[in-house]
Amino acid sequence: MNKKVANYLGKLIISVGLYLLLPLFSLLFYPTEINHLLHFIVPAVLGVIGGSIILKLSDGVTDLDIDFKEASLVVFIVWGVAVGLGSIPFISSGQLNLIDAIFESMSGWSTTGLSMMDVEQTPKIFLLWRSVMQYIGGLGFVVLVMSSLLKTHDFDLYQAEGRDDRFGSKLMDTAKIIVKIYLFYTIIGIVMYFLAGMNLFDAINHAMSALSTGGFSTKAASMGYWNSSIINLITMGLMLLGTVSFAIHYRLLIKRELQVINDAELKLGVVLIPSFTILITGLALFGTQFSAGMEDIVFSVISALSSAGLGTVSFGAWPAASLLLLTILMIIGGGVGATAGGLKQERVIALWKSMIWGIKKELYNGDQEITSHFFLRGKRVELSPEYAQRILSYVALYIFTFLLGVFVFVASGYSVIDSMFEYASTLSTIGLSVGITSPEMPTFLKLVQIITMWFGRLEFIAIIIAILKLTTHFYELDVEVDDSNYSV
Repeated sequence: MNKKVANYLGKLIISVGLYLLLPLFSLLFYPTEINHLLHFIVPAVLGVIGGSIILKLSDGVTDLDIDFKEASLVVFIVWGVAVGLGSIPFISSGQLNLIDAIFESMSGWSTTGLSMMDVEQTPKIFLLWRSVMQYIGGLGFVVLVMSSLLKTHDFDLYQAEGRDDRFGSKLMDTAKIIVKIYLFYTIIGIVMYFLAGMNLFDAINHAMSALSTGGFSTKAASMGYWNSSIINLITMGLMLLGTVSFAIHYRLLIKRELQVINDAELKLGVVLIPSFTILITGLALFGTQFSAGMEDIVFSVISALSSAGLGTVSFGAWPAASLLLLTILMIIGGGVGATAGGLKQERVIALWKSMIWGIKKELYNGDQEITSHFFLRGKRVELSPEYAQRILSYVALYIFTFLLGVFVFVASGYSVIDSMFEYASTLSTIGLSVGITSPEMPTFLKLVQIITMWFGRLEFIAIIIAILKLTTHFYELDVEVDDSNYSV
């Protein structure tokens, strides 16, 4: 094994092992669950010992610069190990079978929020573990470990986990700032939930779930359990914070740069949320067999766009047109550099700008130079042919995967609209469901969703490169990743 890869891999796997100890804090509130202690201690020890052995293979290497192919391999393996270790508590305790446990673990780490568990019957320590997984997954292993353990300035490892935002004098400073902002919002969320009437355990879990745009809840009815407008308002606020790039939070909170409100992603969100709310409200007013209040509609729209997946209502009775609108929002998703999933708003904006740019070029027939740009995270982004090509390539890959997944669901006997909704929720790591995802669904579809959540969270490229590196001589190919259009 490459010594530099071993260095990163060992430290990251050790961190995964340590994360498995975090749910034990629930024993302070629920000491009767002490019988579940070993279900977390054993995989934690496995992670720490396994990571330490791999770290030993690095032989004390100090040159930590790795290329994107090596970084992709590190992230690919770490996520695989994390999902495996994360599933052990569910399996060893008898909470879930093997496939369902892997599904639950992948759903947690990827911040999807689709679940195989009966949360009303699940011990609190396992509910907290689900929340911990999605909370850490929302930031990413690399960001957390880079903020404290990994002393590196290498951007490739950071980018391989689906992040492109950079601010601060060093990359480590960026990671530390992100963690501080994340913790700050979490504490505020916990306090507000507690003051609004939640008990402390539910407040902690839902603050982590909403901010990480994860979607796991401690209640089967999700946020609808409380039937509280104040709690819904707090949740919508946290979901919106989670859908905005950390670079924007940094520029607003720390740098006090108010001009960042000119950000194209922020503007898109301001347009999408009221527009889709009005459309779905119109269907509620004039449609048949559909009754939903304005608060529930706004909540659902924000939950879909932010990829949070928390809900106040069941979508089983919603008409196809309303589900289709929510599916579109789930596909769009949140901002680049946020905890949210989806296609990402930057790519949607770039796609729209590319289309307008192409039309203008045809209209002017080369008589004058046509340029296009937009402002993103405080920076002017030029729509160059290379940048547009990269965006179009990713969008094409996403759409192809989406159509293939929908076909699989339809071929399994589900309606087209339900299949589109459920698979968009899986691919964009949302967590909203029309009821297809359940312990009773076919095992093959569970496996499809597990793979899809993994690809959706790491945004395809890192996984594809890692697989090629493991199975071919891809390491010898001259492949470069241009991140110049994403730096902040």
